[in-house]
Amino acid sequence: MRRDHKIIKIIQKLQREEGIFLNLQQDKNKCSPKTILNALSSLGRPIRKDDEVRLFRRANALAHIFYQKNFEDLASNEEIMRALIEEEGCATDEIMAMNSREAIRKLYRALDSWPVILSVDNASHWIYARAARSSSVFPVVCITDSQRTIKNLIRTATIDLSEKELLKRWRDKRGWFDSKHKIRGHYYGIVVKKIR
Repeated sequence: MRRDHKIIKIIQKLQREEGIFLNLQQDKNKCSPKTILNALSSLGRPIRKDDEVRLFRRANALAHIFYQKNFEDLASNEEIMRALIEEEGCATDEIMAMNSREAIRKLYRALDSWPVILSVDNASHWIYARAARSSSVFPVVCITDSQRTIKNLIRTATIDLSEKELLKRWRDKRGWFDSKHKIRGHYYGIVVKKIR
């Protein structure tokens, strides 16, 4: 683990020298605020240095109001994420799907206009999808992963994933329960819509 931190610092130093400034999370449990900021940035909202700290404090306050727990202690935090996005002046919509075909169809439809925040790795991490495009062989989805890892630093946190790779990370084995429609979906995402 110490070796990884040393490698990360060396890569960051080299990238700073080349003028590459990545918007990666500082701590393990802060992917939600960082992903929200990345999505807002893609909609043209300027991001200040203190925005991540401000969003994390607000998320903690909302977690105490809704659940009487710290934000990091919550098993799932999509309601708080939606509230934070709406406080930032954007509208939200949900993508919930039972199967992979429906999930990809809904994702592509949303990506035509807006960025989508996806719950991946069995609801333990959030990433945001920016665009869907067709490569010469198969369609790919361009995502940004804010997790501070050596792999993300090397590829500057932006990845093109095939549908198969994305669905493998996106599928939640346990599933999400939609109380409005009384169904359990295995794919969940938040569409971030800019209000004009």
